[in-house]
Amino acid sequence: MRQCASKQVKRLHIIYKEADSPKVDDWLRFAEERRVEDLFLCLCDLLKGFYNLPEFLNRLSRVVRLEVVNCCFSLGTTIRWPCLKVLVIGSVELSDDILDGIVRGSPVLESLKLLDCSGMKNIIIDSRGSPVLESLKLLDCSGMKNIIIDSRSVKELVLHSPKFDNMGKIWAPHLLSLRVSGMLDSHSMFRLDEISSLVEAKLDFSMCGDKRTHRDLLREFFEELRGVSTITMGGWCLQGWLDEESKDRFNFDEEEFLCSRKGNLECLAKHLRRVEIIGFEANSFESKHLLALIKFLLGDALVLKKLIIKAELPTRRGQKRLQATVLSKLLGVSRNVLSYQRASKNAEIIFDHPFKEYENPGL
Repeated sequence: MRQCASKQVKRLHIIYKEADSPKVDDWLRFAEERRVEDLFLCLCDLLKGFYNLPEFLNRLSRVVRLEVVNCCFSLGTTIRWPCLKVLVIGSVELSDDILDGIVRGSPVLESLKLLDCSGMKNIIIDSRGSPVLESLKLLDCSGMKNIIIDSRSVKELVLHSPKFDNMGKIWAPHLLSLRVSGMLDSHSMFRLDEISSLVEAKLDFSMCGDKRTHRDLLREFFEELRGVSTITMGGWCLQGWLDEESKDRFNFDEEEFLCSRKGNLECLAKHLRRVEIIGFEANSFESKHLLALIKFLLGDALVLKKLIIKAELPTRRGQKRLQATVLSKLLGVSRNVLSYQRASKNAEIIFDHPFKEYENPGL
Protein backbone atom coordinates (compact mmCIF):
# COMPACT_ATOMS: atom_id res chain seq x y z
CA MET A 1 0.00 0.00 0.00
CA ARG A 2 2.85 2.37 0.75
CA GLN A 3 3.81 2.21 -2.91
CA CYS A 4 0.52 3.88 -3.85
CA ALA A 5 1.35 7.33 -5.25
CA SER A 6 -2.18 8.74 -5.18
CA LYS A 7 -2.88 11.27 -2.44
CA GLN A 8 -6.46 10.09 -2.14
CA VAL A 9 -7.93 6.58 -2.25
CA LYS A 10 -11.73 6.65 -2.30
CA ARG A 11 -12.40 2.95 -1.70
CA LEU A 12 -10.55 0.42 0.48
CA HIS A 13 -11.93 -3.05 1.36
CA ILE A 14 -9.91 -5.25 3.72
CA ILE A 15 -10.72 -8.91 4.40
CA TYR A 16 -8.03 -10.51 6.54
CA LYS A 17 -7.16 -13.46 8.76
CA GLU A 18 -5.82 -13.49 12.29
CA ALA A 19 -2.27 -13.92 11.00
CA ASP A 20 -2.56 -10.52 9.30
CA SER A 21 -3.57 -8.69 12.50
CA PRO A 22 -0.22 -6.89 13.02
CA LYS A 23 -0.65 -5.25 9.60
CA VAL A 24 -4.23 -4.05 10.08
CA ASP A 25 -3.34 -0.93 12.07
CA ASP A 26 -0.97 0.12 9.29
CA TRP A 27 -3.65 -0.48 6.66
CA LEU A 28 -6.09 1.67 8.62
CA ARG A 29 -3.44 4.38 9.00
CA PHE A 30 -3.16 4.30 5.25
CA ALA A 31 -6.95 4.74 5.01
CA GLU A 32 -6.74 7.75 7.30
CA GLU A 33 -3.82 9.36 5.43
CA ARG A 34 -5.36 8.82 1.98
CA ARG A 35 -8.77 10.15 3.05
CA VAL A 36 -10.68 6.99 2.21
CA GLU A 37 -14.43 7.54 1.74
CA ASP A 38 -15.61 3.88 1.49
CA LEU A 39 -14.00 1.55 4.04
CA PHE A 40 -14.82 -2.14 4.60
CA LEU A 41 -13.02 -4.15 7.31
CA CYS A 42 -13.74 -7.82 8.06
CA LEU A 43 -11.95 -10.45 10.16
CA CYS A 44 -12.79 -13.77 8.50
CA ASP A 45 -11.33 -16.05 11.22
CA LEU A 46 -14.55 -16.26 13.24
CA LEU A 47 -13.05 -18.60 15.85
CA LYS A 48 -10.15 -16.27 16.61
CA GLY A 49 -12.15 -13.56 18.34
CA PHE A 50 -12.52 -9.90 17.38
CA TYR A 51 -10.28 -7.10 16.20
CA ASN A 52 -10.16 -4.11 18.54
CA LEU A 53 -10.54 -1.02 16.42
CA PRO A 54 -7.75 1.53 17.03
CA GLU A 55 -8.76 4.84 18.54
CA PHE A 56 -7.70 6.88 15.51
CA LEU A 57 -10.31 5.05 13.39
CA ASN A 58 -13.01 6.77 15.43
CA ARG A 59 -11.92 10.12 13.98
CA LEU A 60 -11.93 9.44 10.25
CA SER A 61 -12.90 12.84 8.87
CA ARG A 62 -13.61 11.84 5.25
CA VAL A 63 -15.28 8.44 5.50
CA VAL A 64 -18.77 8.39 3.93
CA ARG A 65 -19.51 4.65 4.02
CA LEU A 66 -18.12 2.34 6.72
CA GLU A 67 -18.68 -1.38 7.21
CA VAL A 68 -16.95 -3.34 10.00
CA VAL A 69 -17.45 -7.05 10.74
CA ASN A 70 -16.06 -8.91 13.77
CA CYS A 71 -14.54 -5.69 15.11
CA CYS A 72 -14.91 -4.24 18.63
CA PHE A 73 -15.56 -0.65 19.66
CA SER A 74 -14.02 0.45 22.96
CA LEU A 75 -16.42 1.70 25.64
CA GLY A 76 -15.96 5.40 26.39
CA THR A 77 -14.27 6.20 23.08
CA THR A 78 -15.48 9.40 21.42
CA ILE A 79 -16.70 8.93 17.85
CA ARG A 80 -16.28 11.74 15.30
CA TRP A 81 -17.37 10.82 11.79
CA PRO A 82 -18.57 14.17 10.37
CA CYS A 83 -19.13 12.87 6.80
CA LEU A 84 -20.43 9.36 7.49
CA LYS A 85 -23.75 8.60 5.75
CA VAL A 86 -23.92 4.77 5.69
CA LEU A 87 -22.79 2.54 8.58
CA VAL A 88 -22.93 -1.27 8.73
CA ILE A 89 -21.80 -3.16 11.86
CA GLY A 90 -21.77 -6.95 11.81
CA SER A 91 -21.19 -9.82 14.25
CA VAL A 92 -20.18 -7.84 17.32
CA GLU A 93 -21.39 -7.24 20.88
CA LEU A 94 -22.40 -3.65 21.42
CA SER A 95 -23.89 -1.80 24.37
CA ASP A 96 -26.45 0.96 24.69
CA ASP A 97 -23.72 3.53 25.42
CA ILE A 98 -21.49 2.48 22.52
CA LEU A 99 -24.36 2.59 20.03
CA ASP A 100 -25.51 5.95 21.38
CA GLY A 101 -21.97 7.34 21.02
CA ILE A 102 -21.75 6.07 17.45
CA VAL A 103 -25.05 7.65 16.44
CA ARG A 104 -24.35 10.97 18.16
CA GLY A 105 -20.87 11.13 16.64
CA SER A 106 -22.27 10.78 13.11
CA PRO A 107 -24.33 13.93 12.52
CA VAL A 108 -25.10 13.23 8.82
CA LEU A 109 -25.74 9.48 9.15
CA GLU A 110 -28.62 8.41 6.88
CA SER A 111 -28.56 4.59 7.09
CA LEU A 112 -27.65 2.31 10.00
CA LYS A 113 -27.59 -1.48 9.66
CA LEU A 114 -26.74 -3.85 12.51
CA LEU A 115 -26.20 -7.48 11.51
CA ASP A 116 -25.99 -10.29 14.08
CA CYS A 117 -25.26 -7.88 16.94
CA SER A 118 -26.05 -8.37 20.63
CA GLY A 119 -25.60 -6.62 23.97
CA MET A 120 -28.05 -3.78 23.30
CA LYS A 121 -31.03 -3.48 25.64
CA ASN A 122 -32.56 -0.15 24.72
CA ILE A 123 -31.96 1.17 21.21
CA ILE A 124 -32.81 4.87 21.37
CA ILE A 125 -32.79 7.09 18.29
CA ASP A 126 -33.76 10.74 18.70
CA SER A 127 -33.49 13.86 16.58
CA ARG A 128 -30.67 15.32 18.65
CA GLY A 129 -28.36 12.37 18.12
CA SER A 130 -29.35 11.50 14.55
CA PRO A 131 -31.04 14.47 12.86
CA VAL A 132 -31.03 13.00 9.31
CA LEU A 133 -31.11 9.22 9.90
CA GLU A 134 -33.73 7.71 7.58
CA SER A 135 -33.32 3.92 7.79
CA LEU A 136 -32.64 1.57 10.72
CA LYS A 137 -32.11 -2.12 9.92
CA LEU A 138 -31.66 -4.78 12.60
CA LEU A 139 -30.90 -8.19 11.08
CA ASP A 140 -30.54 -11.25 13.33
CA CYS A 141 -29.93 -9.08 16.39
CA SER A 142 -30.69 -10.43 19.88
CA GLY A 143 -31.24 -9.40 23.50
CA MET A 144 -33.15 -6.19 22.79
CA LYS A 145 -35.75 -4.95 25.24
CA ASN A 146 -36.99 -1.76 23.61
CA ILE A 147 -36.61 0.13 20.34
CA ILE A 148 -37.45 3.80 20.83
CA ILE A 149 -37.39 6.05 17.76
CA ASP A 150 -38.26 9.63 18.66
CA SER A 151 -37.11 11.20 15.42
CA ARG A 152 -39.14 12.54 12.51
CA SER A 153 -36.34 11.76 10.05
CA VAL A 154 -36.42 7.98 10.55
CA LYS A 155 -38.87 6.67 7.97
CA GLU A 156 -38.05 2.95 7.84
CA LEU A 157 -37.48 0.19 10.41
CA VAL A 158 -36.47 -3.24 9.10
CA LEU A 159 -36.36 -6.28 11.40
CA HIS A 160 -35.16 -9.71 10.28
CA SER A 161 -35.40 -12.59 12.76
CA PRO A 162 -35.21 -10.27 15.79
CA LYS A 163 -34.87 -11.80 19.26
CA PHE A 164 -36.35 -9.49 21.86
CA ASP A 165 -35.96 -10.03 25.58
CA ASN A 166 -39.27 -10.96 27.25
CA MET A 167 -41.82 -9.28 24.95
CA GLY A 168 -39.99 -6.09 24.10
CA LYS A 169 -41.68 -3.08 22.60
CA ILE A 170 -41.31 -0.72 19.66
CA TRP A 171 -42.17 2.93 20.30
CA ALA A 172 -41.91 4.99 17.11
CA PRO A 173 -44.67 7.59 16.73
CA HIS A 174 -43.20 9.13 13.54
CA LEU A 175 -42.21 5.92 11.72
CA LEU A 176 -43.70 5.48 8.24
CA SER A 177 -42.61 1.97 7.19
CA LEU A 178 -42.14 -1.27 9.15
CA ARG A 179 -40.80 -4.52 7.65
CA VAL A 180 -40.60 -7.75 9.61
CA SER A 181 -39.22 -10.95 8.06
CA GLY A 182 -37.42 -14.17 8.92
CA MET A 183 -38.14 -16.53 11.83
CA LEU A 184 -39.63 -15.23 15.07
CA ASP A 185 -39.82 -17.02 18.40
CA SER A 186 -43.07 -16.59 20.33
CA HIS A 187 -41.04 -16.31 23.57
CA SER A 188 -38.96 -13.39 22.27
CA MET A 189 -41.69 -11.55 20.35
CA PHE A 190 -42.35 -7.81 20.58
CA ARG A 191 -45.35 -5.53 20.69
CA LEU A 192 -46.02 -2.32 18.80
CA ASP A 193 -46.53 0.26 21.52
CA GLU A 194 -46.86 3.45 19.45
CA ILE A 195 -46.79 3.55 15.64
CA SER A 196 -49.51 6.08 14.94
CA SER A 197 -47.87 7.50 11.78
CA LEU A 198 -47.23 4.16 10.10
CA VAL A 199 -48.52 3.98 6.50
CA GLU A 200 -46.80 0.79 5.30
CA ALA A 201 -46.19 -2.60 6.92
CA LYS A 202 -44.62 -5.66 5.31
CA LEU A 203 -45.06 -8.89 7.28
CA ASP A 204 -43.24 -11.83 5.73
CA PHE A 205 -42.22 -13.91 8.73
CA SER A 206 -42.96 -17.28 10.27
CA MET A 207 -42.93 -18.34 13.91
CA CYS A 208 -41.66 -21.24 15.97
CA GLY A 209 -42.91 -22.28 19.38
CA ASP A 210 -46.41 -22.89 20.70
CA LYS A 211 -48.89 -22.90 17.80
CA ARG A 212 -51.85 -21.57 19.75
CA THR A 213 -49.72 -18.67 20.91
CA HIS A 214 -49.02 -17.88 17.25
CA ARG A 215 -52.67 -17.16 16.58
CA ASP A 216 -53.02 -14.88 19.60
CA LEU A 217 -49.86 -12.95 18.74
CA LEU A 218 -50.93 -12.47 15.14
CA ARG A 219 -54.34 -11.14 16.20
CA GLU A 220 -52.64 -8.63 18.51
CA PHE A 221 -50.24 -7.67 15.76
CA PHE A 222 -53.03 -6.92 13.27
CA GLU A 223 -54.98 -5.01 15.89
CA GLU A 224 -51.94 -2.78 16.50
CA LEU A 225 -51.68 -2.16 12.76
CA ARG A 226 -55.19 -0.74 12.46
CA GLY A 227 -55.24 2.37 10.31
CA VAL A 228 -52.18 1.35 8.25
CA SER A 229 -53.04 2.00 4.60
CA THR A 230 -50.68 -0.56 2.98
CA ILE A 231 -50.07 -4.01 4.44
CA THR A 232 -48.05 -6.62 2.55
CA MET A 233 -48.35 -10.14 3.97
CA GLY A 234 -46.36 -13.29 3.27
CA GLY A 235 -47.88 -16.76 3.08
CA TRP A 236 -47.38 -17.77 6.72
CA CYS A 237 -49.04 -14.66 8.11
CA LEU A 238 -52.03 -15.18 5.82
CA GLN A 239 -52.55 -18.86 6.44
CA GLY A 240 -51.15 -19.57 9.89
CA TRP A 241 -53.99 -18.52 12.15
CA LEU A 242 -56.70 -19.83 9.78
CA ASP A 243 -54.99 -23.22 9.61
CA GLU A 244 -54.87 -23.46 13.38
CA GLU A 245 -58.55 -22.59 13.72
CA SER A 246 -59.49 -25.24 11.15
CA LYS A 247 -57.83 -27.97 13.22
CA ASP A 248 -60.04 -27.17 16.19
CA ARG A 249 -63.30 -27.52 14.25
CA PHE A 250 -64.29 -30.69 12.37
CA ASN A 251 -66.71 -28.95 10.00
CA PHE A 252 -64.62 -25.84 9.56
CA ASP A 253 -65.90 -23.40 6.93
CA GLU A 254 -63.48 -20.63 5.96
CA GLU A 255 -66.09 -18.12 4.81
CA GLU A 256 -68.24 -18.68 7.89
CA PHE A 257 -65.21 -18.23 10.14
CA LEU A 258 -64.18 -14.95 8.50
CA CYS A 259 -67.71 -13.58 8.56
CA SER A 260 -67.86 -14.31 12.29
CA ARG A 261 -64.73 -12.14 12.73
CA LYS A 262 -66.09 -9.07 10.93
CA GLY A 263 -66.61 -7.15 14.13
CA ASN A 264 -63.04 -7.79 15.24
CA LEU A 265 -61.68 -6.66 11.87
CA GLU A 266 -63.68 -3.45 11.61
CA CYS A 267 -60.43 -1.46 11.31
CA LEU A 268 -59.65 -3.30 8.07
CA ALA A 269 -63.10 -2.57 6.64
CA LYS A 270 -62.81 1.18 7.21
CA HIS A 271 -59.12 1.83 6.54
CA LEU A 272 -57.68 -0.88 4.28
CA ARG A 273 -56.78 0.59 0.87
CA ARG A 274 -54.11 -1.69 -0.55
CA VAL A 275 -53.42 -5.41 -0.11
CA GLU A 276 -50.51 -7.39 -1.53
CA ILE A 277 -50.56 -11.18 -1.24
CA ILE A 278 -47.10 -12.70 -1.67
CA GLY A 279 -45.24 -15.91 -0.90
CA PHE A 280 -47.55 -18.36 -2.72
CA GLU A 281 -46.63 -20.54 -5.66
CA ALA A 282 -48.97 -20.08 -8.64
CA ASN A 283 -50.25 -23.66 -8.39
CA SER A 284 -51.40 -23.15 -4.78
CA PHE A 285 -53.96 -20.42 -5.48
CA GLU A 286 -56.80 -22.94 -5.35
CA SER A 287 -56.35 -23.07 -1.57
CA LYS A 288 -59.73 -22.73 0.16
CA HIS A 289 -58.21 -20.62 2.92
CA LEU A 290 -56.61 -18.18 0.48
CA LEU A 291 -59.70 -17.81 -1.72
CA ALA A 292 -61.90 -17.34 1.36
CA LEU A 293 -59.61 -14.59 2.60
CA ILE A 294 -59.60 -12.83 -0.78
CA LYS A 295 -63.39 -13.03 -0.95
CA PHE A 296 -63.68 -11.67 2.58
CA LEU A 297 -61.36 -8.73 1.91
CA LEU A 298 -63.11 -7.76 -1.32
CA GLY A 299 -66.53 -8.01 0.29
CA ASP A 300 -65.68 -6.18 3.50
CA ALA A 301 -63.03 -3.51 2.74
CA LEU A 302 -65.07 -0.40 2.01
CA VAL A 303 -62.23 1.83 0.80
CA LEU A 304 -60.03 -0.80 -0.86
CA LYS A 305 -58.28 0.49 -4.00
CA LYS A 306 -55.91 -2.33 -5.00
CA LEU A 307 -55.66 -6.04 -4.27
CA ILE A 308 -52.40 -7.33 -5.76
CA ILE A 309 -51.82 -11.09 -5.90
CA LYS A 310 -48.23 -12.06 -6.68
CA ALA A 311 -47.75 -15.64 -7.84
CA GLU A 312 -44.31 -17.27 -7.76
CA LEU A 313 -42.82 -19.90 -10.04
CA PRO A 314 -43.20 -23.53 -8.93
CA THR A 315 -40.05 -24.82 -7.26
CA ARG A 316 -40.26 -28.17 -9.05
CA ARG A 317 -38.64 -28.74 -12.39
CA GLY A 318 -40.78 -29.23 -15.47
CA GLN A 319 -40.25 -26.15 -17.62
CA LYS A 320 -42.83 -25.07 -20.19
CA ARG A 321 -45.32 -27.94 -19.92
CA LEU A 322 -45.61 -27.51 -16.15
CA GLN A 323 -45.81 -23.72 -16.49
CA ALA A 324 -48.57 -23.95 -19.10
CA THR A 325 -50.56 -26.28 -16.82
CA VAL A 326 -50.11 -23.98 -13.83
CA LEU A 327 -51.03 -20.95 -15.92
CA SER A 328 -54.26 -22.61 -17.01
CA LYS A 329 -55.21 -23.20 -13.36
CA LEU A 330 -54.19 -19.68 -12.42
CA LEU A 331 -56.35 -18.15 -15.15
CA GLY A 332 -59.32 -20.19 -13.93
CA VAL A 333 -58.77 -18.95 -10.38
CA SER A 334 -58.38 -15.36 -11.58
CA ARG A 335 -61.75 -15.50 -13.40
CA ASN A 336 -63.33 -16.81 -10.21
CA VAL A 337 -61.77 -14.06 -8.08
CA LEU A 338 -62.78 -11.34 -10.54
CA SER A 339 -66.42 -12.44 -10.10
CA TYR A 340 -66.34 -11.87 -6.31
CA GLN A 341 -68.54 -9.08 -4.97
CA ARG A 342 -66.62 -5.92 -4.03
CA ALA A 343 -67.61 -3.59 -1.21
CA SER A 344 -65.51 -0.82 -2.74
CA LYS A 345 -66.51 0.28 -6.22
CA ASN A 346 -62.93 1.47 -6.79
CA ALA A 347 -61.30 -1.86 -5.89
CA GLU A 348 -58.91 -3.11 -8.58
CA ILE A 349 -57.66 -6.71 -8.66
CA ILE A 350 -54.20 -7.24 -10.14
CA PHE A 351 -52.64 -10.66 -10.78
CA ASP A 352 -48.85 -10.38 -10.97
CA HIS A 353 -47.38 -13.66 -12.23
CA PRO A 354 -44.28 -14.73 -14.22
CA PHE A 355 -46.12 -16.57 -17.01
CA LYS A 356 -47.29 -13.63 -19.10
CA GLU A 357 -45.55 -14.89 -22.23
CA TYR A 358 -47.95 -17.89 -22.20
CA GLU A 359 -51.10 -15.84 -21.91
CA ASN A 360 -53.65 -15.80 -24.71
CA PRO A 361 -54.31 -12.14 -25.54
CA GLY A 362 -57.92 -13.03 -26.34
CA LEU A 363 -58.66 -14.20 -22.79
